[in-house]
Amino acid sequence: MTIGDRNPPTFQRGQVLTAAALNQLAQAVAAILARFTGPQTVEPLQLTGKLDGALAAATSFATSPGTATLSVWQKNSSGDYEDSGRNVEVTNRFENLSFASGQILRVGWIDGEWQPTAADCE
Repeated sequence: MTIGDRNPPTFQRGQVLTAAALNQLAQAVAAILARFTGPQTVEPLQLTGKLDGALAAATSFATSPGTATLSVWQKNSSGDYEDSGRNVEVTNRFENLSFASGQILRVGWIDGEWQPTAADCE
């Protein structure tokens, strides 16, 4: 099955959908959605917000990162930023950077976790 198939195969009653067929179906649906909505049909890859607590530096980049909760802020209908009510866990793998509670932070989705990419520092 490909994106261009006008008559994809029909499943028979009791037939099992294999992992390979399910992956093909998911890829075809994602490609169709991308045509109508643009390439970003997933969660934004960057968020901005304020830390709810201090975010400590990692004691080891690879094995012991710091973590804290970030309140996500987004624009309202007036164009001003406000707390969205959504929270995400931030993972800090920097060994020489820590962040204070209430600090404005931008985070990016990197290797399956929200990591700091920019901060409002003194």
